[in-house]
Amino acid sequence: MVQLRIREGSRQRCPLCQEQLEGGPEPTVCSGCQTLYHHECFEELGGCSTLGCPRKGLASSAPTPARAPRRSRGCGSWRALAELSPSIELEQDGAVRLDITTLRERISCFALAIFVPLTILPFGEYLHHGKAEDLAYTVTAFLALVLSGAVLHGLDDVVLIDPQQGAVYLRRSFFKNADLTRICGFSDVRFVRLAGTRHENKGEVWWTWQVGLKVASRAEPVWVTDPNREEPEERRVAESLAELLGVEVRASGGAR
Repeated sequence: MVQLRIREGSRQRCPLCQEQLEGGPEPTVCSGCQTLYHHECFEELGGCSTLGCPRKGLASSAPTPARAPRRSRGCGSWRALAELSPSIELEQDGAVRLDITTLRERISCFALAIFVPLTILPFGEYLHHGKAEDLAYTVTAFLALVLSGAVLHGLDDVVLIDPQQGAVYLRRSFFKNADLTRICGFSDVRFVRLAGTRHENKGEVWWTWQVGLKVASRAEPVWVTDPNREEPEERRVAESLAELLGVEVRASGGAR
């Protein structure tokens, strides 16, 4: 692995942490595509993360050199964004994963909730009356319950924000099969929406907040978080995303 020093005046950022490479110790350069990284970021990724690079995923075997701590940038890095919420993670390739609940996941949860009583009730009738038809209903509902649980376990739909590609994706996974759909590029994001929604039930009133990306080609925001009662957490996520994407935060509903 070759070590290079950045020329004075260079403004290149590390693809993983998005912090400036200028002014620090010598960075690591991928021998396959010449992309520059902080050395420990390169080792953390397990090699280059650039799409199509022949050395993608091949890390250096050399020990990580000691380096001075980099300047803290608050929420100004993708790694810092991933630390703001348990539903946000930084993947090995540097993309930010935001867990959301999609329609098919909601349907699977609903089916699971339906088949639980449909399994228990006929089984109780069978124990009380001993009718074979109640046992048949129980077995059928139980099999449907197991199938619904397996489907829900295999579903994993997330929003991916990829700083390397400068794009936002929806990744829909079912066990090991995954489908990646591009939603928009960073330049298509007009602002970050922080939306508050008022709820009321039997005299109890509460609010939930949700973060979305307003994209030029879509009427509704692309929601990147699920509704959450913790407004400070959602606000920090919204402000961090806005800073990283170079746009503003616009609040609606109960958010201010």
